[in-house]
Amino acid sequence: MTRRYFSLVTCLALVLGVTRPAGAEEIAFSADQVFKREPLKIMELPNGTIVVRQVFSGFFLADDPKNPLHLSQLSCIGSFSGKEMGPNGFLVSWTGSGFCDLADADGDLAWTVWQGKTGVGTARYIGGTGKYEGLEGSSEWKDGHIWPDGTWTNRISGTIRMK
Repeated sequence: MTRRYFSLVTCLALVLGVTRPAGAEEIAFSADQVFKREPLKIMELPNGTIVVRQVFSGFFLADDPKNPLHLSQLSCIGSFSGKEMGPNGFLVSWTGSGFCDLADADGDLAWTVWQGKTGVGTARYIGGTGKYEGLEGSSEWKDGHIWPDGTWTNRISGTIRMK
């Protein structure tokens, strides 16, 4: 009886596709992200730590133009902490985390949460609207060039799974 039950459950799992939903598409990607920042608030704590809460916006330029996120508009908010501001208005050394949404040409949104420290970090893709509903994935990023006007780039690579 137990063996028959186990076989039935195994067959059902294979038929129903328990390992991955039917139609799930996995996409490996690499891209450049270009951002412009606007500090919301800069605070100095009693211990000398500087906390910067800021919004930044930009776009996602995938190496493969067929990537569904290619040319998406980025809108992000985050908090960064460190001990010293650089001459360019960025913290010299920092840790931070935040949230971004990516809006594609159809108006569908993909959502990410990110964390990092001094120019490197990770992001997790946590869903979205429309075609990005059920989106999952992860990526790593590294900051690139910073311009005097507060524009900067980062290089990102990872994998996303779409429903």
